[in-house]
Amino acid sequence: MRNYEVTLDELLQSRDDRQAEQKSFIQKYGCPVISLTVMAAGRVKRTESTRLIGRIAAEAIENAFKPFINGSVIRDKQTGFEAIYSVEGDAEDIKEKTCRLEEEHFLGRFMDIDVIGTDGIPLSRENVGRTPRQCVVCGKVARECVVSRSHSAEEVNAVVDRRVKEYIQSRKGD
Repeated sequence: MRNYEVTLDELLQSRDDRQAEQKSFIQKYGCPVISLTVMAAGRVKRTESTRLIGRIAAEAIENAFKPFINGSVIRDKQTGFEAIYSVEGDAEDIKEKTCRLEEEHFLGRFMDIDVIGTDGIPLSRENVGRTPRQCVVCGKVARECVVSRSHSAEEVNAVVDRRVKEYIQSRKGD
């Protein structure tokens, strides 16, 4: 797989397209939406590690919400893995369940699972009584490290790759 460096315009277009799809799902199904992306620092968003995390995250979401999923779309794009699901239920209950997935799955910290209510507003972790996500490198509040650029993309991606290797090793023999 070639390491394709995403431009800012491509990244912004991908985000706009994803938001339009989320809105379309809310209008079509009248239910909250789960929107999955994978954490990837730097300009390369599609790697073997991010693709694996995306597939595992999508499978975990589908297993957790299977009887309640009305529709879905999954894309493995140069701008990163993404999936959108329309899910029947209360948005806060859905967010609570996705937070548990992010916290309890071995690779959950690298899954960015958003829940958007039928009003089109994303729910935060704080909406369901959760603390902000921690930085994968130092353990501080992730948002602060991102804003202050405390860690290089290489540093962050090395943690991701190491954790993926540990996950693969732990699954051998299953």
